[in-house]
Amino acid sequence: MSNSAKSLDPRGHAAQIVMAPDGETLIIAGNRSLVKAFDLSWVPRQQDIDPRRLRLQCELAAGQVIERGSAVPLTTAAWMERWDRFIAEYPLPAIAGPIVGR
Repeated sequence: MSNSAKSLDPRGHAAQIVMAPDGETLIIAGNRSLVKAFDLSWVPRQQDIDPRRLRLQCELAAGQVIERGSAVPLTTAAWMERWDRFIAEYPLPAIAGPIVGR
């Protein structure tokens, strides 16, 4: 196994994942010669990711927050506070006009 490949099976003889030299294509090889390639050019580079934005997005999508190592459900008020903060800090693109009720 090359340095860039990772075994998905702890025994080391199932699929492997390899990032292509272009850095934008992920190749997955199975133990039955099955090979699939995935275009990852749409995924933001690590340096392009704002960790505060990512955390807010995750909390909004999950409806939970991590507190002292445990997932805790957000109340409606806490979810709305995060949503209001998210759209204030990271405005959504105007694609269909104003949001009703805002």
